[in-house]
Amino acid sequence: MANMPDRSNFHIPEQKKEKSWFDLRPRQISAWAQSLPLGDSEETTKQFFSVLSYINRIDISASARLKAMEALHPTYRLCITSQKQNYTGQSFPLGKRAIKYVDRVIALYSEQANAYKIASLGLLKRDRFYDKKSLACSLYMAMDTLSEILLTHYQIYAPEPPVLWSEIHTIYCMAEQKGIHTLTIKHPLLKQVSTIEKKYKQTLLLSLSNPYHLAKNEVEKVHRYLEELADSAQVLNPVEVESGEASFVVCLNQDKPPIQLGMIRTLENYVCRFLDTTDLVQQLRYRLSQAQEDPSLANESAIYQRLLTAWDSRRKRSFSRSPGNDGIDVSMGLNGTHFIIDENSAQGEEEGENPVAETEDNSFIDDSKNPLEVNHTTFSIEPIAGEANGETYWNNGNNPHINNLTSLADEYDISTIPKPAYHYHQWKTLNIGAGGYCLLWDHDKSSNAQIGEIVGIRETGHGKDVVWRIGVVRWMQYLRTQGLKLGIQILSPSATAMQAKLMKGRTSKKKEYSCLGLPEINAVNQPASLLTPSLHYKVGDALILNDGGKMVNVQLTRLIEYSGNFSRFQFAPLNARENKEFEMEINRNTDEWIKLK
Repeated sequence: MANMPDRSNFHIPEQKKEKSWFDLRPRQISAWAQSLPLGDSEETTKQFFSVLSYINRIDISASARLKAMEALHPTYRLCITSQKQNYTGQSFPLGKRAIKYVDRVIALYSEQANAYKIASLGLLKRDRFYDKKSLACSLYMAMDTLSEILLTHYQIYAPEPPVLWSEIHTIYCMAEQKGIHTLTIKHPLLKQVSTIEKKYKQTLLLSLSNPYHLAKNEVEKVHRYLEELADSAQVLNPVEVESGEASFVVCLNQDKPPIQLGMIRTLENYVCRFLDTTDLVQQLRYRLSQAQEDPSLANESAIYQRLLTAWDSRRKRSFSRSPGNDGIDVSMGLNGTHFIIDENSAQGEEEGENPVAETEDNSFIDDSKNPLEVNHTTFSIEPIAGEANGETYWNNGNNPHINNLTSLADEYDISTIPKPAYHYHQWKTLNIGAGGYCLLWDHDKSSNAQIGEIVGIRETGHGKDVVWRIGVVRWMQYLRTQGLKLGIQILSPSATAMQAKLMKGRTSKKKEYSCLGLPEINAVNQPASLLTPSLHYKVGDALILNDGGKMVNVQLTRLIEYSGNFSRFQFAPLNARENKEFEMEINRNTDEWIKLK
């Protein structure tokens, strides 16, 4: 019979019995915090981390530790915010400086979590005489901080770190065994009342939301949504589960996230809890219906739709993947792909010459390495590579930031800074399926990739006659030992570059925007469609499409898909005669694509 996880699963530093050189009385801690050089965020963070690490390594009472943490909390939040701003909004893959800041944020989170794990174990030493409210609050704060570590990894598309899930499951088990997992927690450090079970459900559902398929800002949005939605999900014991009631299973004695119930062969040797999302899905469907009625909520509608697929879907992949070992040309973005397709259509490319291509000669990844291997994050006060004149990260008065152009020029060779013209780059193909590709970018410089971005794809080395296929980035994952992985879904085997403008402008200026016409695909019952910049047009708009000088009037009839980077519309030509000519125009590459399959 499998054993329940216990406190031995906690990874905490050893506490030594010695007299503290730091005054741990709350009033003195507050005075010390006020004396910090708050104008110098780097020095403040360095001193704060040193004190927090020290407190976690001395033997003091649980109550003294909890009071100290409460007094330190405002400075803790200040340090987290100051370090986060140095990598938030950066392109992927992150540069070395940005990764250093990520490591420091995770190190701060880790020490905060350690403090509450140590305090919880101290309270449990009292056996039957512990304070339930204090224990519930301490366990909650530990789980909340571990959840922040998980969220941070999702935001930078990094794999979940080892032992994290083991500790999260252990906290829930300890609370459940003591009967405090549903105890309402009110604390000055919390924005609202909550419970350990609710925080656990939020964390489970975040991992089930397919976070590597979400854009950077969408991961944070889902995290906020779950503050309201998590109450609708239910964590059930095996004896409480009726047939077909639960969709997901959590193995508490494993260092793993929840998975779909159908993906595990046997529950023998596992201590399990089940997650029922029935009521959650119903509430999400209601929110989706409300959002679909309001055009201004198009982005929320798209997120709700993806969450429905994640939390209610029982589908399995209906096609297989085959490994790939060739390079592939990728253009990034709607405008960049439009430019390259338009250039190829107008001028063609001379054999053996790619005027807009940029490639680098890099060796393939070492397949002998574990693809999920990650480096442990550690906090360091060593100088960051690239800082000149011997000035360290901590004593440099200029406080260098990752988004500073001078710092970027120091880190990368000046020749690699992107030029205004659009380029396509060569990516490595990890595997290929009927619906798309898994690609790898193992260069140091930014790829400009993001979730929901339109891409153009063309097999490398097949000459000018190979058609550019159109895809969209569905997921991303960053592995330090390999690089940035992308999951690309193919939307169309070809596209036509056009310009579009409103027939009747909503403003006095009818500006033209780049768009792509996607052909009809009868085999999969996919109608012809139009890719446009996001938020520029809406259903019902009449557009003038300029296809190399040929003008066609169309009306947008249905929004097929929306992201922050593009909108995809079904349309109908406004003139019957133009209808047939227009469809022939955007389908001109279809026969050529069929020959290549």
